[in-house]
Amino acid sequence: MDVGIEPPVGVDWLRTEFAALGVEFGQLTQPDVMLVDNYTDAPAPGSALRVNIEDGTFGRRRADIVVDPNLASSPRPADGSPILLRGPEYALLRRKVRSARRGTKPTGIPLKVAITLGGSALAAPVVAELLDRLADSGVPLHCTVFGELDCPDWVRVRPPTPDLPVRLAAADLVCAGAGITLLEGCCIGAPLAIICLVDNQEAGYQRAIELGLAAGLGHPGELLPAETLAETLSDRTGLAERAARARSTVDGAGTGRVLDTIEKQLH
Repeated sequence: MDVGIEPPVGVDWLRTEFAALGVEFGQLTQPDVMLVDNYTDAPAPGSALRVNIEDGTFGRRRADIVVDPNLASSPRPADGSPILLRGPEYALLRRKVRSARRGTKPTGIPLKVAITLGGSALAAPVVAELLDRLADSGVPLHCTVFGELDCPDWVRVRPPTPDLPVRLAAADLVCAGAGITLLEGCCIGAPLAIICLVDNQEAGYQRAIELGLAAGLGHPGELLPAETLAETLSDRTGLAERAARARSTVDGAGTGRVLDTIEKQLH
């Protein structure tokens, strides 16, 4: 299969991953399938089968196949899209995420905490706020932040890596945003504590808490107080139960289901 893709900017490891899969950068002149995953206007597909990745109401548009892997489904107006694939069973997760799925949970002391909130300017103050709360919780911790951020000396900082799923699987607790990393963490079966970083994560954030898949840490600028956070960190049974529930909710087979649907439409 020939695949064309716009080259990723500022994510060298992702470019390497695409190269290993034999993906060439650039646009195909006559694609059979056009996959669109953005919140802005998308080019007309011509005769190509259009597959649109939605995030609730964000990035919503008419397509031959609509994929919305969110935990929370919002009402969708009839716009002529004939095939709707909705829910976490259609989460598009990398092979490395699927292979990192685990059955048993670490029970280390001190607690091994992995923090992955991205490396953007938006993430920096949230990571700083979270680290302050963790430090004040009084719970013995070993913290690792994944991202190119400035952190206190007691925190280990690691750059973005394609092996992040394996690192998350080895953690006693993963602190993440409520976007795609939430679905990845669920698939892995990692004990999760999530932060709603931006508006488009709100529905998934609330739904994950309602379903008992993750502990909620709150929103930037108003994270849980250290005392409440300490209770969450100390509840090993609760963390394990949420992780098991999350793992059963996101089985990691979504990519195959979407590709099977595309294949049927092409033939």
